[in-house]
Amino acid sequence: MTKNRMLFVVCVVVTFCLGIQCKKEPPINPPDSSKSEIVISLFDTTCTEAWIRLQTKNLAVPHDYKLYRDSDLVYAGRVYTNDTTVIDTSLLPQRNYHYMAYRIDGGVIKDSSAVLPVNSMDTTSHEFIWSVETIGYHYSIIRDVAIVNDTLAYAVGHFYASADTAIGNQVPYNVACWNGVKWELMRVMVETRQIPPNPPHYYWPDEIFGIFAFSPNEIILATQGQFIKWDGISEKGSEYVYMPNTSVQTVWGTTPKNVFGAGYSGSFVRYDGTTWTKYDSLTNTTLTDIYGTRDGKEVWATGYNFDGRSAVVRWSEGNLEKIFSEMDGSAKQSSFLSGYLPSLWIDKSKIYLSSSMGYIMTYSLITKTPKAAAVRLQYFPYAIRGSGCNNIIVACDRAVLYHFNGSTWKTINQFNNINHRLFSISFHKRLIITSGRTLTNSGQSALVIIGKKL
Repeated sequence: MTKNRMLFVVCVVVTFCLGIQCKKEPPINPPDSSKSEIVISLFDTTCTEAWIRLQTKNLAVPHDYKLYRDSDLVYAGRVYTNDTTVIDTSLLPQRNYHYMAYRIDGGVIKDSSAVLPVNSMDTTSHEFIWSVETIGYHYSIIRDVAIVNDTLAYAVGHFYASADTAIGNQVPYNVACWNGVKWELMRVMVETRQIPPNPPHYYWPDEIFGIFAFSPNEIILATQGQFIKWDGISEKGSEYVYMPNTSVQTVWGTTPKNVFGAGYSGSFVRYDGTTWTKYDSLTNTTLTDIYGTRDGKEVWATGYNFDGRSAVVRWSEGNLEKIFSEMDGSAKQSSFLSGYLPSLWIDKSKIYLSSSMGYIMTYSLITKTPKAAAVRLQYFPYAIRGSGCNNIIVACDRAVLYHFNGSTWKTINQFNNINHRLFSISFHKRLIITSGRTLTNSGQSALVIIGKKL
């Protein structure tokens, strides 16, 4: 929304258009649209929704308008600005539609837009070919995972390669590399600066908490107090971005020169490729996940503590604000968010947030309105990611997964095990990897579930 233009948004559920039931009307013979002062355009579309932007030129407001999808009345009402968005929420997947808007004065059509063709998205399949693997022994765990392409992925955390050797006698690994067939353990040295901060520094494969891959040789690792620029091969990073008194455990970015991180005690940082900036998040809640819009203009982080605190923060244009904070984790049916909020994902202009209260809440960046998804989660939802609005996965405790294909949700229950826990998800086209840990007789192993969509 610009300073010179007010964006007025109308969220319309087609079956109840501002209290008026949608209906079919006789075909209308519109005026010549080539001379129209009304312009409609498609802002976004999903399998079941279309976001239609209605703009007027050289017209004083307010005015009365009707918007039709084919012969169905979608919206009828008064508009008070020259820039309006109407959301049609009753489309069917993979259908062709035609929209047209009319300006009404005294019950008479005075102007009309040109016809706007809109194609709704198709749904995706719920069917995957799944495989399950464990990596390491003792207290091995995967904190985060990143798919680079169909034959390259990295998982980070810490791993012990031998079951027969005591932990104290092993040098741990902190990266596992997948080549499309198998996993190989690797070490990336984490730098510990001496006090005073003069070389030589101390290096050790400490636990890595977050990873974000821009390309096979442009990878950012998050190790609580630093970002590591890594080439995907070397034992040491090409650069260590040391951030004192900051504990980052999740990372996201648009380019290596626009990287964001969040973590313990509300830590929130941005790295521009040269310097890093720490922001006051106005919360002490641990921020467990971070994600942003494709253009990087908005970045959101969410998190929780098991003492009952949860929070959501939003970064935009260099400013960080607290969107939500709850101290007791209790459910409030009338509130926008409630419970522990471990993960979020953003697709275009819509945010998806998972809640321990058993729901997925979506939030529109345009209308600023929330909506609960039509799914009930049985277990704690540690992570949510997607490749698009018609291909979303929620990873829960006990390794229970939920998949949204753009129209319906499906529970994937075949890995349900009280010893399993999934913390992270990564998508690439038709490939998904979700990972975490599983308890064993000797401690725990890292757990990996790989899905290939049919």
